[in-house]
Amino acid sequence: MSRITIKKAGFEHYLKSGKCQIITNNFLDELDNCLNEVRARRGYSFFFLDPFGLDIQPAIVREIISLGRSEVLLTHMLSGLVRILSRRQEDRYKKFFHEFEADEYYTDIADQKDFRNRQAYLRNQGLLLYRKEGNVKYAWTFAIMKNLKTVEYYLIHLSSSSTALEVMKRTLFKYNNLEYQYHYGVYGLGFRELEYFEQNLSIYNISQQNINDCIDDLAEQLMQLVYEEEDGITFAQLYEKTMQTNPATIPLYMQSLVQQRLEKDIKIIRQKKVTFSRYMKKDDLIIKSRDKPLWIPGLTNNYNKVIKTSKEQEMQEKDNVHRERVVKPQTNTLWIPGLITDFNNNH
Repeated sequence: MSRITIKKAGFEHYLKSGKCQIITNNFLDELDNCLNEVRARRGYSFFFLDPFGLDIQPAIVREIISLGRSEVLLTHMLSGLVRILSRRQEDRYKKFFHEFEADEYYTDIADQKDFRNRQAYLRNQGLLLYRKEGNVKYAWTFAIMKNLKTVEYYLIHLSSSSTALEVMKRTLFKYNNLEYQYHYGVYGLGFRELEYFEQNLSIYNISQQNINDCIDDLAEQLMQLVYEEEDGITFAQLYEKTMQTNPATIPLYMQSLVQQRLEKDIKIIRQKKVTFSRYMKKDDLIIKSRDKPLWIPGLTNNYNKVIKTSKEQEMQEKDNVHRERVVKPQTNTLWIPGLITDFNNNH
C-alpha cells in the first residue's frame, strides 16, 4: 500500500503521527521485528498476508498465532497450486512441498474426478494443513470465484479465538453473493468477481433466501447433535462444535433454535427453568422435547397421527389393558433433517 493510497483513504494523520509505517522489504526479513513489537506492547495484532507466488508457509503462521491474540488473513491461490500438484514428484517441487510441510497433503488429488469434489478437496486440505502444521484452532475461508464453479483463490482466516472467527464470519456474510453457499465443505461464503456479472445479467438479491436456507440447513445439523445428547447440550458447546462447518453467525444459530422450539422439537433450559427468550446465553441447556413420541432424522414436516414409542407399547402390554387409540392432530410429530416435502396428507 502506497502513501498516496493511504492519503486518499483519509488516513494521512496516521502517517504523520507515526502510528502507520510503510516498510519496503522482504516480509520474512521484517517478520521478527513485527513479532517483537507485538510482544512488547502485549496487544492484539492482525496480519494480512498477500504473498507473491504461492502460499505462506505454516511455520510463519505458527509464529504469528503463538503470540496468543493474533489473527492471520492470507490469500490462498488455487490456480498456482493446481499447476504444481501434477509435478510434485519433480525434484524442485519435492523440495517445495517438503519446505511447505505439505508432503502428506494433497496426495489424493488425482482421485477427485468430480469438479466440485476437487474444489472441496483442495479447500479442505489447505485448511487441514494450516490447522495441523500451523497450530491453528480456528480456520475459515472466503472464496473468490471467477465463474459459476471455479474458485480463483481463497481468503483464509486463521486465529486461536472463537470470537475472532465469529467477527470474521459476520463481516464476510455481508459481502457473500453465492446462493449455493450452504453446500458445506466446498465454497462456504464467497464472492463472484465482476467479470461473472458482466456475463450474467440476471442479478438478484439473494440475501434473505440465503438466511432462510442457512436456518433450515443449520437446523438439520444442530438437531442431530441435540438428539445425540440425552442430558442436553449447552448453547456454547453446540456452537463450538459446529461453528467451523457452516457459514452461520450466532444470531442465525439463535433463530434456528427458536424455530425448532416453536415446532416443539426442543426445550431450552435456563437456571433449571424453561425459557422462551429469543436470546440465548452460553450456558442455556438445549434438550430434546419429551412432548414428542418420536424423532426421525431427515423429516422436517408433519404427520397427523400419534406414534407410540416402544416403551409405551411395552407398558401397555404389561398392564394388559386394551385402550382405543386416539388420533390427535399435531403440527410437528416427526422431524427428519433434509426432507422438505409436505406430509399433511394420509400415508
